[in-house]
Amino acid sequence: MDDSKKLGEEQLESVAGGLSENRYDPNVCNNTLGRTRYECVGLGKLCWCDHYRKVDTRKTTMRGARIYQHDCAMGAFSYEGLEGGAPRE
Repeated sequence: MDDSKKLGEEQLESVAGGLSENRYDPNVCNNTLGRTRYECVGLGKLCWCDHYRKVDTRKTTMRGARIYQHDCAMGAFSYEGLEGGAPRE
């Protein structure tokens, strides 16, 4: 394939939507962080860090709220909490 027809890194990101990014900061995101923070999900929860995962556990609180597993692939946190990221009480 002709190299002039290959997409550059920036072009590829814009084609993919650019709605994900690496926001890992070793000075802040360490194993004592304990929970999600704004940088994990971005404004309006529209731009998640590449390392953040939220999975529905199919469990609910006594009041019926869904419980999710929140994990950082870099080890900053791993806990069960509510949809918005608040830890489960």
